[in-house]
Amino acid sequence: GGRELANSLVLYRWKLAADTGATGAGISRVVIPITRVRGAKRWKGLHPSDLTIDPASGQYVLVASRERALIVLPPDGGAGQARPLPGGRRHEHAEGVAIARDGVLIVSDESGYRSAAITLYRWP
Repeated sequence: GGRELANSLVLYRWKLAADTGATGAGISRVVIPITRVRGAKRWKGLHPSDLTIDPASGQYVLVASRERALIVLPPDGGAGQARPLPGGRRHEHAEGVAIARDGVLIVSDESGYRSAAITLYRWP
């Protein structure tokens, strides 16, 4: 995107139907201002590395390693909620996130000072 997207989180969505018609017809975009994503947090930026969809609510859940945060956003781009990663300092380099159908949050960490790891938490 251009300068108008510089301070925004941009999510591109592709429709996975077999026939989407004309080129680009299955692509949509959600643009969310960073200020709406981070709320009262004093982050200088936002550096998400992975995204999943909560199977129970349909909300997007992003992991941001530098900010040590999970960001929960409604699919329409409305106001989100940023919260600290569970486990505190345990996550040195959280890069992946998934939510199982049984309500388990899965956070994967790349190796850094510690070995690579996958940690499981109960998801609300």
